[in-house]
Amino acid sequence: MFRLARRQLGRCAALAGVIVPLLGGCSAGMIRVNPPDDDETATVDVAITAAATGLPLTVDATVVAGGEQGTLAAGDDAVRVTDVPFGNSDPPTQPLTVNAEGFVTHFETLELNKSSVTTVQVELEEADPDTTGSLSGAVTDLSTGDPVANAMVDFRPDIHGSPEGVQAATNKAGEYTVRGVFTGATIAQVTAAGYLTAGRQVVVIQDSSGGNPDAVDFELVPTSAKATVAGRVIDLITRDPIEGATVTAGGVGPTTTPANGRFQLQDVPVGDQPIQVMADKYDTLNDTVAVAPGMPDLTIELAPLEDQPPPGPATIRGTVTINNNPDNAGAVVKAISTVSGQVIDTAVTNAAGEYGLFVPPGRYRVEVSFQGVTVSRTVTLEGFGRVLTGVDFQITAP
Repeated sequence: MFRLARRQLGRCAALAGVIVPLLGGCSAGMIRVNPPDDDETATVDVAITAAATGLPLTVDATVVAGGEQGTLAAGDDAVRVTDVPFGNSDPPTQPLTVNAEGFVTHFETLELNKSSVTTVQVELEEADPDTTGSLSGAVTDLSTGDPVANAMVDFRPDIHGSPEGVQAATNKAGEYTVRGVFTGATIAQVTAAGYLTAGRQVVVIQDSSGGNPDAVDFELVPTSAKATVAGRVIDLITRDPIEGATVTAGGVGPTTTPANGRFQLQDVPVGDQPIQVMADKYDTLNDTVAVAPGMPDLTIELAPLEDQPPPGPATIRGTVTINNNPDNAGAVVKAISTVSGQVIDTAVTNAAGEYGLFVPPGRYRVEVSFQGVTVSRTVTLEGFGRVLTGVDFQITAP
C-alpha cells in the first residue's frame, strides 16, 4: 500500500507531484515518482481525512477517478489510482468521487497532471444518519446493456429552494454509490457523454432506519439511437381523424395520414426533435417532441382555419352589447395576462360592438369597461396561429 502522510504533504508542498516523502519526514528519505509510462493515462494519489478531526478515517473509503477505482484501508492516509484516462479535454480532467460509510459523498472535477502524479487532498464531512440516506445502483446502455463509466448521478431534494444535491460518478462497471442524501422525495438525474439525460424520482430513507434496500438503476439512451414516432392527427374541435395530413419529425418524412388519421415514422433520431403537421384547411403545427425508444403514441390536434380572416391582426375576437345605450361603441376591452397581471392589448368597440385583441398564446382575463361598469371572463388562447372567436359580453350602461 502506498501511503502519503498528510503532514508531509504540507511540509514538502514544493515537491508535490514530483518527489514524494517515503513514510517519514522530508529528511527521512525520498522516493521519486516518475510520470506514467503510458501517455494515455494518469496516476492519481488521493489523501483522505475526516473534516471534523483532520485525522485518517477509521473506515474504508472508495475512490473512483475517471472510472478507475481504488480502496483506502481504514487508518491509511492515501490511496493511489492508476490507469486514469486523460480523456479529450484540454487541460485533461476527470470526475473524482470519494465514498466512505458515515460520510457525505465527495465529488469534484479533477484536473490531471500530464507530467507527474496528480495529488489531491479530500476532507469528508460526516453524514447525519437521522436526516440523510445512502443509495447505490448501476448505469447501463439501454441498447447494449453495457455499463456506462463516468456517468454523473445527481440526487437533490424535490422541494422549492432545495439545498445542493449530492453527486457521484460511476466506475468502469457502471456502478455508483451516494451517501448523505437528504431524506424524502428526491430527483435523480444522470448525465453521460454520448447519451440522453435520464431522470426519475426516488424516495430516500434515512440510514438510521435501514436506508434504501433496493438498487436505483438507470438505463441511458445513446444519442445515436433511432426510434419510431407514431400517433394520430385529429380535428381540435370535432375530435374526428384528419385524412391527408402530412407529418414530418426529426427530418424523417413526410408521411400522409389515411382516413383513420394514423401515422408512423421510423428511424427518427432520439432527443428533442422538431415536428411539423400540415393539412388542407387547418393551421400548420410546428412543435418539438421528445423522441425516445418505446415512447407512447402522439395525439396531434389541428385547429381549423377561419372561414374568413379576422379584420386586421387579432387573435381574440368578440362583440360587446351595451344595454341602455344607442349603440355599442366606446367599450374598452383589455386582455390581461393571468400570469403577470399585465395588460397585453387594449381595444375599443365600434358601433356594432366588435373588438379584436392581438395577444400571444396564453391564459387571459378579458375585461370590458363602459362608463364605470366592468365585466370580465377568463379565456385560454391556444398556440400555432389560432384565433379565439365568440368572446362576447353584455354590459348595462348606468
